[in-house]
Amino acid sequence: MTETRSGKNAARPSSVARNGYGWWQSAVAAVAAGEKIPDVPERGMAMFGRYASRLKRNGPLIATAIYPAKDGSGIWVKFGHNDPFKLDTADKEEDFCEGKFAWFARNPVSNASYKTWMETGEWPNQAPQVSDRVQSNAPPEVMLRETLDELTREFDAWIASVGEIRTKDDGDKAADFKGRFSEIAKEAEELREEQKRPHVEAGRKVDGTWKPIVDDGKAAAKRAAAAAQSWLTFDRARKLREAAEAVEAGQAVKTEDLTSRAGTRGRQVSLRTTQQFTITDRAAMARYFNIDDRFLENGPVMVAVGKIALAHIEAGIAVPGAEMRAVTSAA
Repeated sequence: MTETRSGKNAARPSSVARNGYGWWQSAVAAVAAGEKIPDVPERGMAMFGRYASRLKRNGPLIATAIYPAKDGSGIWVKFGHNDPFKLDTADKEEDFCEGKFAWFARNPVSNASYKTWMETGEWPNQAPQVSDRVQSNAPPEVMLRETLDELTREFDAWIASVGEIRTKDDGDKAADFKGRFSEIAKEAEELREEQKRPHVEAGRKVDGTWKPIVDDGKAAAKRAAAAAQSWLTFDRARKLREAAEAVEAGQAVKTEDLTSRAGTRGRQVSLRTTQQFTITDRAAMARYFNIDDRFLENGPVMVAVGKIALAHIEAGIAVPGAEMRAVTSAA
């Protein structure tokens, strides 16, 4: 006896179990009446009938037929005018349902609509039998959300009915649910990347145009600031000497007279002194915090230890190998 992934006998559900075309007929009637389509009797069961489906994402809706083999040896599936293919094992049927039928089972169409498409390649204008979901040509994110929500409801109902998972069949079914959820998540991630890619590429193109100018402008500004700093340092030293001489001569000196500035347009440049955290001896700092200094070769670790050392210093605690230095620059 052949075992399938779900541990069930390889025999497929019979036409009797499917109620022949009964489910599809009920689904078409529900769509025509604007009512909810009945749930598929069993997960992994392809229901005989006529549907509208897509061969690829965002592709056109095509007529699709699922029907039993006359000799009872399997199930035939036909997409549009393509050659039909046979599902002759339970595993093949389950794969088909997970990968395709789950997507278009909610899109049953009447036999008349099916025949019209097969003859003309177009759906009837009125298409009263085609569900709103088909007619609206819902975007992939809507279809994925609907599928995910429906599968989640099915999973939650199943979990509530079985309670604890204690049989091989239930374990396999849980794993199958996991696989289906993962497939939806993977497709959603691929769509997200696909839709995001043009914007990322457009952003890179904009950066490629402007970033070199921004970077070169900043680099040139730093060079000019260094040149200005040379003058400002010289001028402040001069003013300090002159102020000292004035004080010796008994003259008053104003604080603002000691400030040096450069620039005739926009914001002027002056010398500014800031406190800068500096690591002077990495090994000494590591020993202080009882850390093997080899760990400090790791960038993120070095940053984290540096932050701890800075917090100590700001709190008035001396840290060997680290200090705050006064740095003067033109800004």
